[in-house]
Amino acid sequence: MVVGGLTSRGVSKYFNQTAPYNRPVLSSVLVDITSIPALTAIVPVSDTNCLSVGAAVSLTALLAALRQTASDNPYLETLAHHISKVANHQVRNAATWAGNLSLARAFPSFPSDLVTGLWGYGASVTVLVASDSRAMSIDAFLAIPVTQNPLLVSLELPLYPMSPLRTFKCHKVAQRKENSHAHVNAAMMIVRNAQQVCTQARIVLNGIGTQVIRCHLTEKALINQLVTDPLTLDASLGALHADMPSQQQPLDPFKWALVQSCWYKTMLEVVPTLSSSRLRSGKFELPRHLSSGRQVIPSVLPDADSTAPVGLGIPKLSSKLLATGEAKYVADVPPIPGMLYGALVFSTQALANLVQLDTLRARQVAGVVDVVTAADIPGTNAIGDGLEPLFVPLQGQVLYVGMALGLVLATSASVAQHAAGLVVAEYTPLQDDPFWTTDAPITTVAMARAAGTLVPSTPDQPNPIPMPGNDDHIDEKIATAPRQLQGTVSFGSQRHFYMEPQASTVYPDEDRCYRVETSTQNPTGVQEAVAGVLGVSLHAVDVKMKRAGGGFGGKLTRCNVNATAAAIAAHKHAVAVQVVNDRNTDFRNVAGRNALVGEYHVGFDDDGRLLALDLQFHFAMGAYSGGDNNGECLMAILWSDGAYHVSSFRSRGFMYLSNTPTCTSVRAPGVPSSVMLMEMVVEHIAHTLQLPLEWVQTRNFVRDHHKTPYGQELKNVTLDRIWQGLHASADVARRKEAAVYFNSQNKWKKRGLAVTPVKYGIAISGLKYGASVSIFHGDGTVLVTHGGCEIGQGIDTKAAQMAAFMLGIPLAKIKLQPTSTGLIPNSDATGGSSTSESIARSVQAACQTLITRLSSVRTKLPKDATWGQVVAAAHADGVQLFASEQPNVVPPPLQVFDYFVYAAACSEVEVDILTGEVNVLRTDIMYDCGKSFNPVIDIGQIEGAFVMALGLFFQESVEYDAAGRLLTSGTWEYKVPSHKDIPEVLNVTLLDKSDNPRGVMSSKAVGEPPFQLVNSVYFALKNALQHSRLERNVTEFFQLDMPATVDRRLLAAKVQPAELQL
Repeated sequence: MVVGGLTSRGVSKYFNQTAPYNRPVLSSVLVDITSIPALTAIVPVSDTNCLSVGAAVSLTALLAALRQTASDNPYLETLAHHISKVANHQVRNAATWAGNLSLARAFPSFPSDLVTGLWGYGASVTVLVASDSRAMSIDAFLAIPVTQNPLLVSLELPLYPMSPLRTFKCHKVAQRKENSHAHVNAAMMIVRNAQQVCTQARIVLNGIGTQVIRCHLTEKALINQLVTDPLTLDASLGALHADMPSQQQPLDPFKWALVQSCWYKTMLEVVPTLSSSRLRSGKFELPRHLSSGRQVIPSVLPDADSTAPVGLGIPKLSSKLLATGEAKYVADVPPIPGMLYGALVFSTQALANLVQLDTLRARQVAGVVDVVTAADIPGTNAIGDGLEPLFVPLQGQVLYVGMALGLVLATSASVAQHAAGLVVAEYTPLQDDPFWTTDAPITTVAMARAAGTLVPSTPDQPNPIPMPGNDDHIDEKIATAPRQLQGTVSFGSQRHFYMEPQASTVYPDEDRCYRVETSTQNPTGVQEAVAGVLGVSLHAVDVKMKRAGGGFGGKLTRCNVNATAAAIAAHKHAVAVQVVNDRNTDFRNVAGRNALVGEYHVGFDDDGRLLALDLQFHFAMGAYSGGDNNGECLMAILWSDGAYHVSSFRSRGFMYLSNTPTCTSVRAPGVPSSVMLMEMVVEHIAHTLQLPLEWVQTRNFVRDHHKTPYGQELKNVTLDRIWQGLHASADVARRKEAAVYFNSQNKWKKRGLAVTPVKYGIAISGLKYGASVSIFHGDGTVLVTHGGCEIGQGIDTKAAQMAAFMLGIPLAKIKLQPTSTGLIPNSDATGGSSTSESIARSVQAACQTLITRLSSVRTKLPKDATWGQVVAAAHADGVQLFASEQPNVVPPPLQVFDYFVYAAACSEVEVDILTGEVNVLRTDIMYDCGKSFNPVIDIGQIEGAFVMALGLFFQESVEYDAAGRLLTSGTWEYKVPSHKDIPEVLNVTLLDKSDNPRGVMSSKAVGEPPFQLVNSVYFALKNALQHSRLERNVTEFFQLDMPATVDRRLLAAKVQPAELQL
């Protein structure tokens, strides 16, 4: 196999149907051509007036050459700009243009930007076929049969003479601005004569059907036609529709709208004079500038001198190790002799019974040691909550695609992964099950509701889940309100996309004991799950974790799959076993956030005051319910009142099972959707009454002494102060006027601005987290051990800050030991934005115990005695220099939460009405962090939560096919935000002069509350779309389902072909 950068292995696995689990299949022999001079040359050819580019030239080198030549040929700059949208810098540095074209020839449905751009430009290639060198067009190359195995030699790019009568335009619209394949891409070359009559046309489109197409009928409709004649545009649009592939009929409305827009944008460039200057911006892409921002920390930190280092902005203690790559994760630990590696085998069908597992081919692979199945489990076949089995046993139910069937064990991870794809499962349809009565897998909330797969209600777990204090007379109160509204909105799922996938290594020890090193947020849960499958006592399992490369809730319970699978294999073979998921495996087995449908019925008055509100949330739970899965539903209910006071309120959550992997917590589980639904209610009221949104918002804000729907009185509400401060610092009034003016000057680009509030309840009482502080008498250094998990949120740094503050010693004297259930047992899981505070409280208590012990020693020493002298004297006196504490903080009576976090955000966006693309121009955040424990870490958490929420609400789409297979199983289709998706300007201000009597050192949580701040972007987007719709007499209210991806945004704009005018 001839290769250049070999980057195609990251793409071909998504198109090669023979590649199991989306793992790449490579040839056993690779021939690198990147050092052959003739294939790396870029030379102008005067005879043919073209630029010749060798087949081994990287995309980066090609870009540089095109831009160097573009001063004499601006069409090459257009092509270069189009190529700059291929993948990302790192890929373009390695990938070759020839590899890209070869991939497109092998897999015609691959929507190559390069093929479209080169074909549209009029490039040709030189190809070697069986020692025969041929020059041919791009489309001719693509048509060569696979059996002929052609070898690309060079690319020829014509050097067209510069002329105002030649237009070359390229387009690409994708899920994400960077490193994303196109929904639709296009390249169009139009040449006119002096009378503006079209003499040549080349129109190439990709992403519409199963392969790239040239629009011959459209070209024919253009030739000899006056491009300035409106009838020409109309006729070409009709021809364009006829050019669409017949197998794609009826056309995807989104893609057809994009095709029309791409052509219209080209025509806006072609026509020399437009009928209105307001049309001009339609031909340009959304501009994107370098990101910037500021972080505003209260200028005088409260008690800065007396509380240091608490309250100081200190980078995470491990930041340098993380930045240099020296920080060790589970898979980074060097293997010990004899270690084996496991790869999970997954089901490929849903709604079936497992009849047989054929492992013969897998066992024949060199290096494979065993295939571990349910029959090898010595204890309970469960991953922790007792509902879902670890491995489906023979004759067991397979409820979704991606259930674990077994574990291939081999001498290397790559061998294990390859062999896992060779295991063949035999199924029979699931029959005679009174619950699962559908023939097709249930993959959406709508399907679950239609099938009636409600989780059976029990006294301990009612379904629907009610909010405490629900008003049972809500229907009557809504009916008697002066006005009523109803609405329904769908919210999609979200994957965690932590940087480190699920990873566990289990080391068997003597006396049937096991050491588990795992990437987890819940060591106690892993301990219980491993002990359960092995049938051993809890004290025989020591779970350790130094750090996890992100968690976001995904490592609360689903980490148990890898840990328990590795434990069974380690038990059976008496060797260490490591199981690390690749990204595609992780996506298949770890579901993520629940998809849900929210419904509202509200009664209100003519002034916009909320009088009575009924909310319903319908959740798709996955195939099993329980644990943190149910918790997502409960949290959605409890937080659903948002930042508003409603006199009469009812909120309920309905849980449905579906044939998808079991859902689990994702950052602020359930809350983003429920709070967003509340904001949608407020917006709907404002639209109906024709009142400014902020009028209705502020009229219904919670304030001091208001009671929540669950009866808790609010105190120390800082929302009004934040709202006013943000309006001033973000210059909201002036920017709204500027957006209105911008919109008046531009028909196809619109700006919107919105401000949204946050109220987020935090519960830290009743949580169980232990901590131990040990002082070493030789040098006075201190070792802190705690029951929390460092998952990137800075918990270790805050624990060290607390110890340094309490003991009055430099931070450099504090070190953290990895979390271990053998050292600090019985700790709760890390999550809910409360663990950092709770660990700090436990460290504080342990230090206080030590301070009390040291006090008697201090009285015997001079007042200026150093820390080292005090410790040495204490050791000499036999004072115990270590202490462990687990404070038992009793929840306040009649309170669900200990305190509330308040915040607000103002966001401004610009939208391309013709494509649905959006750019977040600026976001300003003001956040009440109390007295920030560490403002640098806290602001980082605020910014990170905001960006992750951008993904949930605007980009990250989870989709299944009719057979229940996950379509968005990797980075090819699933797109988290990149550097070009964050706000161009992101300003974060911590509210000054704030206090929190219920918090640790007066601090407030930051992990999950900022997630809701992204609501401001959503309503800014709707504001921009509404400006365009109203301008075109589209007046009805509209809801935008989530995620508000580019396709939903474009269709919501409701641009009609008749409105495309020149």
